Amino acid sequence: MAMFFKGDKVEVCSKEEGFLGSYYQAKILSPLNNNTLYRVQYKNLVEEEDQTRPLVEIVSADEVRPVPPPVTFTKATQIFHYLDSADAFDNDGW
Repeated sequence: MAMFFKGDKVEVCSKEEGFLGSYYQAKILSPLNNNTLYRVQYKNLVEEEDQTRPLVEIVSADEVRPVPPPVTFTKATQIFHYLDSADAFDNDGW
């Protein structure tokens, strides 16, 4: 399992019903409990009570993954085939 440090950009997997398996962009505010938990601040999700403030949560290490490397498009990578799997960005999550 990867270790993350303060300031690292990550993606956090939701375990909430209706959002299960969706990933949301965030940054690590602090590692906790010997890197088994992380305090994260989401890039696009906001607090329910004050929608001007980014949502901050404590999440388990198994819900956090590194952001993917930047994508470079070439003619060869722009081809999709029938039944190809793909991630899609929708409603602020992957």
